[in-house]
Amino acid sequence: MLDDRKAAILGALVDAFVDSGEPVSSAAIARIANLGVSSATIRNELVRLEQDGFVVQPHTSAGRVPTAAAYRFYVQHLAGTARLRSAVRGRIERFFEEAHLRDLFQEASDLLADLSHLPAVVVGPGLGSDVLKDVHLFQVSPKVVKVVLVTESGNVTQNFAPVGRPVGRKEIDAAERLLARAFVGRDVSEGVDAAEELQDSKSGVGTLVRVAAGVAQRSKQSVRKLYYGGTSQLTNLWGNLAELHWLLEFLEAEESVLEVLDEPGEGTTVRIGDELPVGEGADLAVVTTTFATGYEGTGRVGVIGPMRMDYRRTIRLVEEVGEGLGDSLGD
Repeated sequence: MLDDRKAAILGALVDAFVDSGEPVSSAAIARIANLGVSSATIRNELVRLEQDGFVVQPHTSAGRVPTAAAYRFYVQHLAGTARLRSAVRGRIERFFEEAHLRDLFQEASDLLADLSHLPAVVVGPGLGSDVLKDVHLFQVSPKVVKVVLVTESGNVTQNFAPVGRPVGRKEIDAAERLLARAFVGRDVSEGVDAAEELQDSKSGVGTLVRVAAGVAQRSKQSVRKLYYGGTSQLTNLWGNLAELHWLLEFLEAEESVLEVLDEPGEGTTVRIGDELPVGEGADLAVVTTTFATGYEGTGRVGVIGPMRMDYRRTIRLVEEVGEGLGDSLGD
């Protein structure tokens, strides 16, 4: 644990580096921290902080920059709770007042990315015990239909399914009405059971109902869906082309992203650098929080960024959007 003076110096250094991206001099720290001590005293403290692994000096004549350990200490002991500007809070409130469930996860991810200036991700709760809101059938060819399931949490799954026999518009409309009776207002398992009681296996309508119920049953086991926002900002955040290439490959591997984002437990989590299962020395930090859907399902929303981020503001933004998602889905 650092004493009060070292902690104040480290906090000032992190704040200055996050703001400028440049190594921070002892004179700048003296001005920001306002500790009433000389630059020489601060230099001596910085040497001790460097020995303890909290700062590094890129060049002999340069100032210092924080390490992953410094960011971790900052988040745990110095960051506190940020206050968002009223305009930002108002924008979040208006978004959730006007948001449509169908596109909620994607639009929430876009909103968080826009406000934080960092790539954002919403991890949907998956179908699991999610309650279905709509079921639609679309004819792709005489023997193939597209089954679209829309849940109360905003999840939308689309799957093509072979019917095995030619079907017409009237049969599709009739099957859609039966599926609505069976599924809407129920979770997938309940809907499948109800559909079995309704279908007539000898008719084209019954065949469609059986096929759609099978699609729904398989969708229940599908992986949780990711909704990305702000990935176009990657080039502004990571100037190193090798790092940028690695990050693009990482984001394409959804299982890896889920491993980083979708932790067990509830609440807000900050993981920095080597705390993440992405390889040693990665310039990466992740801030996430959970949101409840109101019917056993749980999702997670967060941002992915470089270690040099404004943690106080980012944590508050992630929590505000998470609370908005929980309020929208928990009714």
